[in-house]
Amino acid sequence: MGSDFFDELGETLTRTAKEIGERADSFFEVQKLRNKISTEQRMVNKRKMDIGTLIFQRYLQGEALDDEVAALCEEISCHKKTVFEYQEEIAKMRGERICPCCGASVDKEAAYCPKCGTPCAPQENKGKAEDEAAEVADYEWEEETEEETEEITEEESEEKDGENQKEQKEEE
Repeated sequence: MGSDFFDELGETLTRTAKEIGERADSFFEVQKLRNKISTEQRMVNKRKMDIGTLIFQRYLQGEALDDEVAALCEEISCHKKTVFEYQEEIAKMRGERICPCCGASVDKEAAYCPKCGTPCAPQENKGKAEDEAAEVADYEWEEETEEETEEITEEESEEKDGENQKEQKEEE
């Protein structure tokens, strides 16, 4: 009688351990697939950003775009102009100015940009230099935006992975 109890207990423990092992294997396989899905989604988002960057570059070059895209590009240009104005304010507070070619901060007394070597016009002659600096700021803004977007998509995918794990635990 006692041995029957221990035999059943042993079989139950063996069965339970086997089921837990199968569930763990299943969980890991599902997680691997979810990670692959996240990787593919990040690639899709990166390609979407690449498409957006190309369209915006075409807009800057004066190519004709449909009205919706042109309106979005115009809005982006306004935001970039505002960013450039803020950068100029910061430079003024520091006793500097913005290089019209590369957008770097330059001492207001410097005749040339230490970063790119471009002659820097005195503060009074703003018109053309400001336009050139805005174009450079657009380029730098695009690079910064791409880096930020990659960071954001990585953070979002990590958050989604965490949410997926929570959902999976709730299902079990």
